[in-house]
Amino acid sequence: MTRESRVIVYSEGAFHDQPAPGWYREAEELEAGGLDWQKALSRVLGTDHDQYAESLGDVGIEIRVWRSTGLGTYVETGDCIRTWDAVWVPRPSSWWPFQGALPSAAHCERQQSRHRREAQPYRHALIAYTRHGEGHHIDRDTGDSWIDLRRDREQRRFYRDAP
Repeated sequence: MTRESRVIVYSEGAFHDQPAPGWYREAEELEAGGLDWQKALSRVLGTDHDQYAESLGDVGIEIRVWRSTGLGTYVETGDCIRTWDAVWVPRPSSWWPFQGALPSAAHCERQQSRHRREAQPYRHALIAYTRHGEGHHIDRDTGDSWIDLRRDREQRRFYRDAP
């Protein structure tokens, strides 16, 4: 049984989840045949994409927009590693309201990324504390356990020096 493709659609000021339209499924088939996803979308939509970027630390946010005459506008947001969200705006009258939502979405992703980075040392410290108990074995900057780091170093040395 194959998985049914679905897309997020922005229309009339709201987001909806619905089965993918024919052009989207055609792009998936082209990608399965070896064509790059962005080139497959450009081929089925009959237009190249515009690309916009916003600096975000080491990575950044990329927004790709395909404006098709008869099929509406398709937007993908992500970074250089992966796509976070994709939205199809089939009606031209919905395009301007949708654009108003993009800066707030970018701001939310930036905030979430910052919170993940800030929480990482605390997560490591919690793991170290639950594994080894109270003590001075937790690095204050990274939250890593010196006990775990020492054990990892010893294991690497053991396997490196093994006959």
